[in-house]
Amino acid sequence: FTTEGASSRDVVITARPIYPVTKVLEREWPLKFRLESLPVVLNQAMYNTATLLLVSTFSAAVLSFGFIGREAVSVYKIPSRSMDPTILSGDLLLVEKISSKIGAKPHRGEIVLFKPPQKLKAVVAATGGRVGPRDLFVKRVAAIPGDQVFVDPTGNAYINT
Repeated sequence: FTTEGASSRDVVITARPIYPVTKVLEREWPLKFRLESLPVVLNQAMYNTATLLLVSTFSAAVLSFGFIGREAVSVYKIPSRSMDPTILSGDLLLVEKISSKIGAKPHRGEIVLFKPPQKLKAVVAATGGRVGPRDLFVKRVAAIPGDQVFVDPTGNAYINT
């Protein structure tokens, strides 16, 4: 309905239920009341402002979460069997990236992802493999600076023995 050109004191609204009502609500229908007696919770400007704020806040939250999530966590698929049986070929790793950004040093036994140095790329290429510009290697930290590593003739590694 429209009240254009009329004062809210002059407008009378007639209301009746469109569905059957319970006995508690039973009364003489239709009800008539003046428009000015209705409480106005939101006028059009308030409704538009609230909608704009809600949509803007929600959009900013989604964008912020996506940006922070992209910088903090990544998912990687393991293409090779070099970490069997700990990590199998085809496994997905959810990798936290904050530690490396704040300069935290890896500890012995942790699994790390790193960009391979040129010498390692050359070894992979010599064996028929290929390393792309975005590829990372996954390995377990065996020793940290200051550790002494000994590898026996059978290939077993010993740390600080």
